[in-house]
Amino acid sequence: ILYGIHCKELQVMEKYLVSQGKLKIEIN
Repeated sequence: ILYGIHCKELQVMEKYLVSQGKLKIEIN
């Protein structure tokens, strides 16, 4: 996952992965 990406697809992907506990990244 790249930082600074505002693509909706990646945001959804990140939220899903974070919810699964596979990622612990804070996107501002």
